[in-house]
Formats: sequence, C-alpha cells, structure tokens
Amino acid sequence: MSSVEAINTYRAILKACNRLFKGDEFRRVAAWTEVRRQYEEARHLTDPAAIAERLVIGKDVNTMLRKNVVQGVPSKDDPERYSMF
Repeated sequence: MSSVEAINTYRAILKACNRLFKGDEFRRVAAWTEVRRQYEEARHLTDPAAIAERLVIGKDVNTMLRKNVVQGVPSKDDPERYSMF
C-alpha cells in the first residue's frame, strides 16, 4: 500500500462523482466535500491495517458510484415519475 494507491483511489472517486452528478453542481460539490473530508480524516493514519481498510472502503465506494447509483430528474409531465441520465 502506498500513498499513490490512496491518491489514485481518491481521484477515481472524484471522477465517478463528476459522471454521476453531471449537471447537478450542488450534489457534485457536496459529494466532493464529503470525499475530501473522509480523506483528510484518514490522512495521518499510520496503522497498515487501518490504511488497508480505508483503501478497500474507497475502492468499494468508487465501484458503487460507478455501477449502482443513478441520478434521476423529475418528469415535466408527472412529478412522481423520474427520468435517468
């Protein structure tokens, strides 16, 4: 495990947030802020097991954002119906 791996995971999550929240600046900024907060919180970890756990969580989050999360927009005709990007 290296800082390079952590940086690559961080960047991948930010890219996933950009794709997911394209056109929704409020949610994109909120997602980026939360990702940054989580990474800053873990910045000074020294325990290899804790670092490895955080990296696994980061990779899982990236996968979830890319494959399992969609953003819908309300239909103009029926506000109870949503369309997906």
